[in-house]
Amino acid sequence: MNDDQLLNLSKWKYLLILVFSLSVSYIIKENLKLKRSFDENFGYEENSYNQATVRFDQEPEKEEQEIEEKLTLKTEPKSEENKKEEKAENCDRDVRLGKKGEFGVFPFISFPGSGNTWTRLLLEDVTGIYTGSIYTDKSLKNGGFLGEFTEPKDGETLFQKSHILNKQIFPAAEGVLFLIRNPYDAAVAEWKRVKGHGHTSVVSEEIFNPKNQEWRKRSELYLKKWLQLLEGTMKKHTEEKKIPIHVFYYEDLKKNATFEMEKVLDFVEEKDYYTVQDRTRRIACLKSLMEQSEKFHRPKAPPSFEYFGENAIRIGNENIRKAHSQNLEKEIESAQEKLFSHPIYESINSVKAVQNFMRLHVFSVWDFMSLLKRLQRDLTCTQTPWTPPKNRPVAYIINQIVLGEESDDFGTGEVSNAMSHFELYMKAMVENKAVKITLKDPIEITKLVSMIEEGMHYEDALKSHERIFGEIIPAAVYDYVRDTLRTVEKGSTHEVMASFLFGREEPIPKMFQSIIDNKIFSDDKTLECFRLYLQRHIDVDGDDHGPLAFAALSEICGTDEKKWEEATAAAKNAIKMRLNFWTGILETC
Repeated sequence: MNDDQLLNLSKWKYLLILVFSLSVSYIIKENLKLKRSFDENFGYEENSYNQATVRFDQEPEKEEQEIEEKLTLKTEPKSEENKKEEKAENCDRDVRLGKKGEFGVFPFISFPGSGNTWTRLLLEDVTGIYTGSIYTDKSLKNGGFLGEFTEPKDGETLFQKSHILNKQIFPAAEGVLFLIRNPYDAAVAEWKRVKGHGHTSVVSEEIFNPKNQEWRKRSELYLKKWLQLLEGTMKKHTEEKKIPIHVFYYEDLKKNATFEMEKVLDFVEEKDYYTVQDRTRRIACLKSLMEQSEKFHRPKAPPSFEYFGENAIRIGNENIRKAHSQNLEKEIESAQEKLFSHPIYESINSVKAVQNFMRLHVFSVWDFMSLLKRLQRDLTCTQTPWTPPKNRPVAYIINQIVLGEESDDFGTGEVSNAMSHFELYMKAMVENKAVKITLKDPIEITKLVSMIEEGMHYEDALKSHERIFGEIIPAAVYDYVRDTLRTVEKGSTHEVMASFLFGREEPIPKMFQSIIDNKIFSDDKTLECFRLYLQRHIDVDGDDHGPLAFAALSEICGTDEKKWEEATAAAKNAIKMRLNFWTGILETC
């Protein structure tokens, strides 16, 4: 078969490959599909998105509407006789190799068995450029992948397939596409390929027989290697020049390949890597092809027995939890960078600035305990008659944090020295004269606390407090406290934990270190108590409470995709509210 024949691959051959790829679906223990993106610079605003990941965080209805609008071809109406001919003519497969040096290095990373071959077909159809590979698979070349035998760095292909972190192509990478599939399904698909000696071979279910020791060992190895590839790829992204990376999911491709390819094109165009000139036509053709494939798609029967042993399931579930947590951290990364670079820290450079900061920041010190107490209520036993907590490790973690925050002895071991961090903060405020506490002139925070102690609902108390102190306390402070208490009142346990962790425990060491680095804290001894408060949180939250809270969140969310999504949203909101809180305080200086 010559190159011209390969170039004009039949749509129906492509369609059969597509149908086969879509039909491979397994139900293993739980629905452990991973979702969401590690996309670079993902914003923290609710219902917002950056140009690299458009439509990603909109409402589903808006997403579908926008996609439908983009897929509408801007052509003159055609007669019924000409419609079939026009469709066939416009959607013939039109893919080319680039000229040497035309394109850069852009690895397409995936774990074996993740649908890489099918995804390459999609990428080629929507870009019009062949994909390459660090491998030389003759069967793929004969199947129409004309970029398979090209040199990955010669610039003839747009993306280059790799199942490993290849040192030869990564240093020169302009970006990365990373395809992730449920590790159980990927392991099954890869073992089928190995035993069937091909990408589209059909094999017996007996290759997964529990008595097959080769499969049991290989399945555990696959699940371990899956996480290693994920962690290694993200490490490359974060530690080596912050290479732009777009992560997408095989399961999402199955649901809506057109939409996922649109996001890939958005990514490469925003990064100025490549722009598809006839994008609308190509996306419309892909959509048409996917609709045709549905006519041929037949549901595949689930496994007749459990393919994975107990140890493999333990490894797989633990790795999925790790992947979810890394996913969450990546999604909030850009928002955290904004938080850590906020100008408020360097503005706290005088006694007067410290005093102003403390009288407003104390509201956050107070409402923090409500988050913690809600977690203690949910995750330990605070009722009578007492019953053992359902999750002992999490109960231990929460009780440890409560002890440190509510009754800290500051490492002295002396009961008489124990006090809550809120009380320590109030003591610091008095020492540096941020407030004057008398019965006739209560400070702002004690007034709010007393209202709530008298039985007022926090919403009413905040409104009443704002009427009294609204001229000297910015609205951002009230918004912050109100959002915290609403989370405490209405949020699920994992949402409260995410807010507690990413709005408080995790960022506090870096934020407080930026404050304590100001020269005023070494020059003015009247700030010693406040410096002690800051340093205590740098030490305790950084070394103990932060890591403990992260472990608790992982335990609570487990492998539940919906919980991780909701925890991610709560984390983003907590960081957004903290940013607004800092800005509100800064504007009063």
